[in-house]
Amino acid sequence: MADPKSIEDGGAPKPVEPSSDGQLIVRGGVGGIAFQYEELVHGANGLHNAGEELNAAKCLAEAVRSDLLAYLVDSPVSGAFALAMVSAGIGELSSSSQGLYRIAADVRASHRDYESSEARAAALLRMGLSYPAVAERLNLFSGLDADRKKDQAGLRNLTEQAIARAPHDLVNHLLPGLGPVAAALLSRTTGGKDARGVLRFLSDLPFASHLKPRPVEAKAVSTDQRKMDLTLPGIIRELETAGAHHGEVEVVRVERPDGPVFVLLIPGTQTGEGIGGDNPLDPAGIVDGLGYDSQEINQGIRKALQEAGAEAGARIVAVAHSQGGIHAMNLGQDKAFLAEFDLKYVVTAGSPVGGIKPKEGIGVLNLEHGDDFVPGTEGLPNPDTKDRVTVTLTDTAVLEPGEEVGLGPAHKLEIYAQGAERILKSSDPSLVAASGTVAGLLGTSGVASVTRVKLSRAPMPSPAQSNPDLPVSAPSAGALAGPK
Repeated sequence: MADPKSIEDGGAPKPVEPSSDGQLIVRGGVGGIAFQYEELVHGANGLHNAGEELNAAKCLAEAVRSDLLAYLVDSPVSGAFALAMVSAGIGELSSSSQGLYRIAADVRASHRDYESSEARAAALLRMGLSYPAVAERLNLFSGLDADRKKDQAGLRNLTEQAIARAPHDLVNHLLPGLGPVAAALLSRTTGGKDARGVLRFLSDLPFASHLKPRPVEAKAVSTDQRKMDLTLPGIIRELETAGAHHGEVEVVRVERPDGPVFVLLIPGTQTGEGIGGDNPLDPAGIVDGLGYDSQEINQGIRKALQEAGAEAGARIVAVAHSQGGIHAMNLGQDKAFLAEFDLKYVVTAGSPVGGIKPKEGIGVLNLEHGDDFVPGTEGLPNPDTKDRVTVTLTDTAVLEPGEEVGLGPAHKLEIYAQGAERILKSSDPSLVAASGTVAGLLGTSGVASVTRVKLSRAPMPSPAQSNPDLPVSAPSAGALAGPK
């Protein structure tokens, strides 16, 4: 994956910048910059080891030349010729080994420069200084003009930038000149400046106790057999069906020659029933997902898979939209879940998951849209790794006549399903690998067993249960309980 021209010009190998594939911008995976650098480092180690072997051969040749000196008196002509040939070989070995050492050193230097740049960028991000002032670019919110399409700003990136800069901007207005220092101190004292720290802080407030995660139970509602489209766009569209019943997830059992694979479908945030009630996928579920790593909802998901017949060691593919993607990604770092199930792949659509790092080896495909602000609400970009591919859709998303606005046209599942169709046709190496992995796990179509599972959040504890020292008859009990 290195640029051949850089080598031809006598320089160190350099990675190739991934290009956009039509209306898709691709980061990460086997074609990503980070993995290319990783490959270069492995190559540098190999070159260095080869140089060591050549150097050892040179030492042996020097020993042979030393031994030949003793026979030079007996055979001056042939001895001199042999010595000349061995000396020439020693020179070639020395030149080759030194060349390999030099190339290996150049590659390592390039990698150090890359890591240093990444570290500086991460430090600026933590201080909220990595982006230009968002206020200067607010005109990009109105319409998809040519300049906006050119720099691929979009609502997604603007939202991420605004949230990343929020502490710095706020403190800079309150204490001019001390913004960077004060923002850094604020970050340390509040447990983090990102959305996660904010959500944890809010849920700890007395009047927001209903946002705190509570245990989640799971019970199977129905199981039926039906023919399904198991391609990437097909399983994304199935999320519409999974989300038709509030508080439910779907578990699809796909029979494969090497055993069953279970597809877990988690819909996005469901509204209309208040916040903090019995539906764990309501807006309070976002607090569980981002603030507490889905510790309660993922317990319910484990039970949901068990209800659908998934046994210990079963292979799992998680597919999710919006809030559901947070929980799906958190499965990849949940030790209890990974001890019970073999999570093979995670697909998310329109989810803020930049700060979630699944266990190495779990494949991830994150779909985002440049004009979907939701994936940017965490304030963190998705990392570029071998196992994780991020695809940003750049086409124009519009509402159909009579369609509800919701969180915007770019957040619609159908937009992401159409993006998945383009992914299947792409020749980008990262996308070919990702779609091939999903197809290898699920096939393309077939009769599958679909189980609907109802998730239910436990009721709010009474004040006496949460604080044994508080009298049961305390007048503030109803107020503290929060909405049902």
